Order: sequence, then C-alpha cells, then structure tokens
Amino acid sequence: MEIIGKILSAADLLSQMSDRAYLEKLLFLYYEFKEAKVGDYESEVDLLRKTVGFYDIISQRFETTLNSTDRFMRLHFASRWNIHVNLYHEAIENQKKYLKQILEMPDSDARDHLKRDGIVDRIREKYGEQG
Repeated sequence: MEIIGKILSAADLLSQMSDRAYLEKLLFLYYEFKEAKVGDYESEVDLLRKTVGFYDIISQRFETTLNSTDRFMRLHFASRWNIHVNLYHEAIENQKKYLKQILEMPDSDARDHLKRDGIVDRIREKYGEQG
C-alpha cells in the first residue's frame, strides 16, 4: 500500500507540473492561496518567483519521500512508445527553464509571456491588473 501511495503521489505531481499550462494555472493558485490566507505570496509574480524553488523541493521529494517512484515513467515510455526518457520530467524541466528565463527579463512582466489557453487574460478580467 505504501508503494502504491507513493506512485500515486508521484503521478499526481508529474501530471500537474508537466501540464503545458502549468505556469499559467499558478496564477489561479495565487488567488486560491490569497482567499484561503495560505502562504506569504505578495502577488502573482511573487508566486511565480517562489515556484523556481518549489521545483527543487519537489525534485527532492521525488528522490526521498517518494523513493524515486517517478523513475517508472521512463520504463513506461520505453516499453509503450520506445521513447527512452521521462517525458514528464522533460516537460517540467522545460517549464522551469522557461520560468527562469521570463523572470530574468529586465523591464518585463513575466505574465506577458504566459500565453496558453488565454488563462492570463481571464485572470486579468476577473481580478484586474495585479503584479
């Protein structure tokens, strides 16, 4: 049961964090946290900045708490599709790299570089322009 729980936890994290619109969805998460008074995030962009460190925390969690059960995804992709990499980890790493890139742009609002599914526009409509 413990191993199944760890596999399920890893699958949940991998599926959420590898989602193509993950970075955009974090902006919704900011408002959920704000409403629930969870965390110390000052703005949407502050949550994005702190997400860079969150990637490292989750990477450590995969290794320790979850006993590297995420490694089985590589076996899945190899046996099912003859792809010898963990596509979930690749997507997560690409998002992390992109997030760092847009946060480092001088005089730029990182949210202007998040275009998937019109999420940023919907958030701006609902909550207004917040940084």
